[in-house]
Amino acid sequence: MTTGLPNAKQQTRSRARQRPLPKRTRAALVVAATAVVAAFYLYCASSLFLIAALLALDVIVCVGAARFLMSRYMVPPVRALTRLVSLLLRSMAIRSGPETHLPLSRADAPRLYDLVKDAAARVGVDPPDDIALEMINNAGVRLLGYRIGRGRCKLMLGYDMLAILTEAELTSVLVHEMAHAKLVNRGYSNWLWNCLLRVNQLGAALDDLVARVKRDRKQFYAAAVLLGITKVFAKAGSRLVALYERQEEFAADRIAADVCGSDTVRAGLIKMYIADSRSASLTWRDRVVRTQRGGSFSGWLRSELTPASADERSRLEEKARLSRRASVYDCHPALCDRLAALPQNPSPSVGNDGPAIDLLEDADAIAERLIANEETVVKEHEGKDAARIRKSARASGGSHKFTCGQFVALLTGIVAGLTLIILMSVAASRPPLAVTMCVALVAVEWFCVWLFLRSRFSERVPLPFPSLTTWEQALESRSVDAHEPDWQARVEESLKSQAPWNLRGRKAKARYWADVCYEALGRCDYRRAWAASELCLKANRRGFEGLMGRCVASAYFGWSEECGKAINKACETYNIQGSFAWAMGWLTALFENWEPAEKYLLQTTFDTPGQPTPWALLGHCQWQLGKPRQGVDSARRAVSLKPDEPRQLLMLVKMLLASGQVNEAMECFETLERLAGDETDVRLCGVRVNALMGNAGEAERRANALIREKPGEETLIRLAQAYHDARLLEQASGYYAAVCDAGFNPDAYVGLARIEYDANDYDLARSHLKCALDLTRERIAGARHPLNLLEVVCRGLISMAEPVDGCAAWECDVELIEPLEGFGSITLTIWAKTQHDARELALEVFQALYPGREEQPALTWEPASREDQPTEPAPPGIYAYRFNAAASEEMGKKRKRRRAA
Repeated sequence: MTTGLPNAKQQTRSRARQRPLPKRTRAALVVAATAVVAAFYLYCASSLFLIAALLALDVIVCVGAARFLMSRYMVPPVRALTRLVSLLLRSMAIRSGPETHLPLSRADAPRLYDLVKDAAARVGVDPPDDIALEMINNAGVRLLGYRIGRGRCKLMLGYDMLAILTEAELTSVLVHEMAHAKLVNRGYSNWLWNCLLRVNQLGAALDDLVARVKRDRKQFYAAAVLLGITKVFAKAGSRLVALYERQEEFAADRIAADVCGSDTVRAGLIKMYIADSRSASLTWRDRVVRTQRGGSFSGWLRSELTPASADERSRLEEKARLSRRASVYDCHPALCDRLAALPQNPSPSVGNDGPAIDLLEDADAIAERLIANEETVVKEHEGKDAARIRKSARASGGSHKFTCGQFVALLTGIVAGLTLIILMSVAASRPPLAVTMCVALVAVEWFCVWLFLRSRFSERVPLPFPSLTTWEQALESRSVDAHEPDWQARVEESLKSQAPWNLRGRKAKARYWADVCYEALGRCDYRRAWAASELCLKANRRGFEGLMGRCVASAYFGWSEECGKAINKACETYNIQGSFAWAMGWLTALFENWEPAEKYLLQTTFDTPGQPTPWALLGHCQWQLGKPRQGVDSARRAVSLKPDEPRQLLMLVKMLLASGQVNEAMECFETLERLAGDETDVRLCGVRVNALMGNAGEAERRANALIREKPGEETLIRLAQAYHDARLLEQASGYYAAVCDAGFNPDAYVGLARIEYDANDYDLARSHLKCALDLTRERIAGARHPLNLLEVVCRGLISMAEPVDGCAAWECDVELIEPLEGFGSITLTIWAKTQHDARELALEVFQALYPGREEQPALTWEPASREDQPTEPAPPGIYAYRFNAAASEEMGKKRKRRRAA
């Protein structure tokens, strides 16, 4: 695996790739970028013209086929091409994300405004019109206008950057940004970026469309062709725009070095690189927690982003000077190339060595405002499309069906209307008769309308809403329920023996078994519900209650085919209303298919806003989909509807802790502890909340009490995870080490690796990850199998590797020394620059599985499919794997002979 520091030859190649270009080469770059952009817009226009022509041809064929009653075969192609035209047009509109920055007034930072004005004057441009803060470690300018050095300018500064730099280093950053305002051709640069945004939007939309069509086992050749061409434009355009932007960075660095001195620019760049390395484990939640715990936020942030010791500082500085990024799509040059391109001038430093964060009048108050503003903006952005998602729930259920009564009412109304028109023309010469007939027929029409509305489908009994505690308790025994043999027949016979002796008739049986099914679903007794739904459907094969019970119970057992059949039959028979949305939300949540689950649960909470369980499940779905603020709001709503439900309170507390709202989490935890203080999950939650609040003594007391009452390695691992979550790495490491001393537990080694990763000790982190894969050691009771953690280990190793260009993908079949549970080999999908590097990665995994073994594994190689090949620079590593069944005895002998040869 390519990790660690590059050698001198690699550094030379990297510097040769990224350097300031001569004027003639820059002119050729501009011509090439312009040609690609123009070609893309020409491609979009010609694609729209050709698709429109094809659509018109399909419409003509559809109209002609209507004469032979075959137009239905042309409707899907017409709809598909219409959707493709709409997609192309919508992709041309540039969509921006939420603006999370905080405008900074002169009253907030008068000295900073003066420093920015002085930097602009030194470069020779007007000062920026606005200054804004973001919680990032960077700076940038937004340039509006069409001419060089003319137009509006907005300066964006990162709070993290202010926390680590001195005033002199910040001045060099400001000069660098003002140099962009002076040098960049705004009209041309914005034109390039707008085109690149449109290319990426079009590529993402086409990729999503083609993937959805493939999931339905269909083909959309026009979209696939457009996707392939768009990918070519995206790749070429990204390369050229990135190269163009890198040249702008070199030019701005040179001006900053001329004004402020190369040593100052170099020191600032290295500090920002170190801060990026240190902030890899610093989450947004940690920042929110810090604002609620009190104390100096800026001082805490500076301590987190700067090295803790001189050894760490020297190691990170050396890594920064040698750092390179091989990506040709990066808009900033590699750090080693930027440092090498700085002129060696003796220019003195501009500004003093005081902390740049002191330029803000009240840095801590501004940080709190910045975090609160970002929370508000992101929350609004998350909730903006909730109504759209909810409305799509009914449209995805199926077409609406007329009941028999509705059909009779509609037919009667049509006949009555036609009769009214005919008789009115006949009786026009006799007004009294015409009026009488008109009144009578109007009454008939009103009766038909009433009958139509009255005859709408309405379910007899709504699908029940179990409590969240009942729901989760059933999920805990899911694997046992699903794998016990022959339970269907036994449960069905038990239900039949409990049925009333005088149960007669199909209708009565269907109603009785529907009630039994729904009563079982209310208790989350899925076995009983499934058997009752089977009996209900035997009595009435299209009964709505039986179909709903069948699809929900089948989802619990993972029977997707049975579930799909029940859903399709319900959509074919009934109007999609009533409990259908709740049933769909229930079953998709059981399948852990969170995106459709959110859609149907939103519809359910709209239809029945007083039920707490759909709100709780909705919060969980939104949390899984990366909408934490919406998830917390939904969980709050569930708790407000049923405050004495412990599992809902526990879920809310966990969400609040994960989002950093520790003060509110502490209040909710006090209520939770009164309701269910003896549960292990609640007691672990008490350790977490006190650790995050900074109450180290109380957290330790609770942890020791839990260890005394619930001894075992599982408790130690969960406590280690709680302390790690609170960034108390020393305590977490101690618990993991105690587990390792007790015996072999792969999860403990993975936990230690994560701690070392947070401490930037990648060598020790890799060692612990490899120890977690050891198949030769005997695991302690309750520990997971090492191969269950193979994906975690591979992703961890990838996260510590440097991206390289020119990677290819191979599939390598690695034979295990001893078959495990019927599996004889593992097929690894490896990304590496050469097959030799891929072989080293495969051997690295094999040696981790069997440490100390000198025996070489049998490796079988073949190139990966075209879809699995990397399209951009990526870290080498193992990106996928699958287990293969053990070979027969004869095949095993052949492999041994081949290996011996």
